[in-house]
Amino acid sequence: YTKWFDYDIIKDTVEVRTRRPGDYLVIDTAGNRQKLKTFFINEKIPHQKRDQIWLIAKESQILWVIGYRMGHTARITEQTRSILEISIYGGEEHGRDN
Repeated sequence: YTKWFDYDIIKDTVEVRTRRPGDYLVIDTAGNRQKLKTFFINEKIPHQKRDQIWLIAKESQILWVIGYRMGHTARITEQTRSILEISIYGGEEHGRDN
């Protein structure tokens, strides 16, 4: 998988990690949030697998649930000047990684 992020919005480092309490995704351009737990439930991800899914995060905000979904906050737009490219090799494909 390879995803591109607007680095001007991120402005700092991101981390690769698994879930933590309070994690959330920004799910649309209006800035609406969804708890990561709710996302996992809606995607029907088995409970025992949720701690094994890698995330790209900036603090509690999840920018990318690797293999599943990218959040809206740092998506590339026409105003983007600096791009952060992240590539992940290996792992499972789940058919929906936008």
